[in-house]
Amino acid sequence: FWFRRFLYNSGKPPVIIDTAMSSFSETNLEGFYFDNGYFDAAVASSHDLDSTSKKGQVHYKINPGEASFINSYNQQISDTVINRIYTRTLDRSTVKAGNRYDMDDFVSEKDRIVELMKNRGYYKFNDLGTDVEFTADTTYSDKALEVTLLIPAEKSDSSHLKKVFNRYRYNEVHIYADSSPPLRGQEPPTYFDTIYEGYHLHYVNPEMKLRPKFFTDAMVVEKGKLYRYDSETQTKRNVLKREGVNLISFTTEKVKQDTIESDSLLISKIYITPKKKYDLFYG
Repeated sequence: FWFRRFLYNSGKPPVIIDTAMSSFSETNLEGFYFDNGYFDAAVASSHDLDSTSKKGQVHYKINPGEASFINSYNQQISDTVINRIYTRTLDRSTVKAGNRYDMDDFVSEKDRIVELMKNRGYYKFNDLGTDVEFTADTTYSDKALEVTLLIPAEKSDSSHLKKVFNRYRYNEVHIYADSSPPLRGQEPPTYFDTIYEGYHLHYVNPEMKLRPKFFTDAMVVEKGKLYRYDSETQTKRNVLKREGVNLISFTTEKVKQDTIESDSLLISKIYITPKKKYDLFYG
């Protein structure tokens, strides 16, 4: 009895056959095949209904058609430094001549390019989605694609063809050793400042209970070095591993000189606070 009861309670409610949902599924399936290189895929559904038992089946007939392949893969990169960086890593590209067209490969390659450039000094590279684009020329055939990588992405004018991207360096790194960022409209506290190994440290408590070395030993970002996204990530991890402190905020922005943003310098601000004496929980 208990086993029958278990099966009864574990069952799923019956699915109602809906022709509108079948059409929706057809569209989804065709989109799936299109993203995998089958541009002419056709999906048709049919219903096998039994009015007596009020049950039925939905059948999908899929004709994927002929697959499309990448015939050639070329690059059009306006910035010579970026072009050189990318060319050196071309063997790691997920987009290759001879491969079947696969949308996932293009997404992965775009992500790889963004990560690569953000670790070579290109601050905010493609944050607006205007720096990387792939185009496919199907003039002669949509089964043999001529794919081109564009950096930056194509625009209506030709100015992008000459665009040069700026590489950024850390100009200053500020560590706020025992305070949170002031709220908007709030006056910042009085800081007691010191410079240690090139880092600007700011204390609210003049006793400086945690010495500068405690903080600077966790830093991977460094004045004069190229911006690297991974360096900031590792710095955050290092601070979080430090006993007795919390990482409150880590921001990096362009240096402003007379309200004008610098085209190559960055300033990082790291806010850290001490943990409460009994900030420990069990359970």
